[in-house]
Amino acid sequence: DGYTQKELASICRITPPSMTSILNNMEKADFIYREKVLTAGQKHAHKIYLTTKGKKTAEEVYSEFEKLEEFLGKRKTSGI
Repeated sequence: DGYTQKELASICRITPPSMTSILNNMEKADFIYREKVLTAGQKHAHKIYLTTKGKKTAEEVYSEFEKLEEFLGKRKTSGI
């Protein structure tokens, strides 16, 4: 589990410096933590993991998106 900062930047389609800034703020807010690892090429990288607070918040956000999708689906089928 966990992604490197570079992998996350690629997934989010943003520059690595932008991802670093976002992750710094998330780490300060205790949503993530970084763990130093060696890549296959023996280079240092940081894997990013959610903290307990981060996992709880992610679950809450996911739940709210599910509610929104359900609402929008009902709205679409009712013609509103």
